[in-house]
Amino acid sequence: MPEEFDALQFYFEGPDGNYDFMIDDLTITQMTEGIPVIDPFALPSLKDSYNGIFERFGNVLNYETVWNNGTQLQDEKIMQFAQKQFNSFTLENEMKPDFIFSEWSDVISVDEAKALGYVIPDNYKESMVLQLSFDTVDRILEQAKKYGIPMRAHVLMWHQQTANRFFKTDYDNNKGAVSKEVMDARLEFYIKTVMKHVMEKEKSLTGKAGTLVYCWDVTNEYIHRTNDPRETSWMDVYGDMGLQPTYVKKAYQVAYEMLKQYNVQNEVTLFYNDYDEYFCADDIVTLVNYINSGEETNICGGIGMQSHMSVEEPSLELYGETLDKFLATGLQVHVTELDIQIDEGKDEDAQAEKYKGIFSTIRDRHEKRDKTVNPRGVTCVTVWGLLDKDSWRSESSPLLFGTGLNDPKPAFYSVLEAAK
Repeated sequence: MPEEFDALQFYFEGPDGNYDFMIDDLTITQMTEGIPVIDPFALPSLKDSYNGIFERFGNVLNYETVWNNGTQLQDEKIMQFAQKQFNSFTLENEMKPDFIFSEWSDVISVDEAKALGYVIPDNYKESMVLQLSFDTVDRILEQAKKYGIPMRAHVLMWHQQTANRFFKTDYDNNKGAVSKEVMDARLEFYIKTVMKHVMEKEKSLTGKAGTLVYCWDVTNEYIHRTNDPRETSWMDVYGDMGLQPTYVKKAYQVAYEMLKQYNVQNEVTLFYNDYDEYFCADDIVTLVNYINSGEETNICGGIGMQSHMSVEEPSLELYGETLDKFLATGLQVHVTELDIQIDEGKDEDAQAEKYKGIFSTIRDRHEKRDKTVNPRGVTCVTVWGLLDKDSWRSESSPLLFGTGLNDPKPAFYSVLEAAK
């Protein structure tokens, strides 16, 4: 068995209820050839194969999430593999708001917050502030520096995975939602403090801000803001503002102000990110145009296409049309969370064909774009996970590798083929 083999399990089933049993004289016989023993470090490199096509090829790497064996950033072998295959990574959860603060985070005074380096804006009139936790973020940035893989920072504003108390009076879940004015100040405090901390950490590690985080997803899934009505969120404060949400625009204004403060606005890009983008492309374009309207430049400089797909949906034609709409804005386009689940009745060969079709479509639309309108085009493609067994959609085997790094699927080779 290969060195990467994790465990061998045998399952014995008897009748319902309690009973005695004994297993004796067990013989294990190999009936098939099994999975070939493949050296993952001998595989071709995805990022190298797409060098000259896309600027970056990325994947998900986590530091210490429990549910999906998310300790890749602490595993030297995985990180050496990642160095060969990828030149970008995204955290699945660890920069989302509820990993920075939770329902159980301490509340500290404004003076204590200032002493910790938090940015408290002039319009912040409350006496208390949620304490933020940056320990894991710091360790992640240290690993990004060590292995030389820059990061997409995901995400600053989302209607999910944000503690309800962030929107409540005195940060108390037993009280009602705050006013728009109070929420404006909290939004500014949070975005500026997180971005400041990251850029100061970059400076301490590399001597310069903007060297480890090359883009930020500022807002995630606003178009789908109503899909979890059980949670208190932004709409409980601001109401439903349609495709002209002032608080979303403010988030980009505040984030861009931080980029300018550190003089990295030409090196670090702010993105809007959403899913099922092929069914709401026009709304996304309208929203992004609103965010950038009246500004000195495009403060939202990119559109993120999550691209959680299946073998059957969407069609290559619809996906290509969506790409064309986003490229026509002149903004960078990132494919941010690509995976393709195997539908019932389909197999890995059908999945591989869809992967090849999607990558060929992305490449084709990127290369045929009007470069006078969009100079850079599609600048990054990120596959959403290393292994099927650790994927959030593991039951549908949506990724390029199956049970381990030594288990490349037909989809891995079809993605390489599309680069040719």
